[in-house]
Amino acid sequence: MFELSEEKEKLTMHLRRLYFFGLSCPGWLMPRLVAEETGRDGCLHFLVRADVPGVGLVARYQGYLTM
Repeated sequence: MFELSEEKEKLTMHLRRLYFFGLSCPGWLMPRLVAEETGRDGCLHFLVRADVPGVGLVARYQGYLTM
């Protein structure tokens, strides 16, 4: 389950709950996923990061879409 928030023209999505085969993932094991979207210069800019406890950064994506 994700939680959306908006501040200063930026939309942010945080992973708040994760299930494996119907079982809730404990907080200490849950990956930290954050996706951000901003609109500027006629484009939508994206930044997505995924961190796993004990491992660190496992994925990062940054890009944009023109409108």
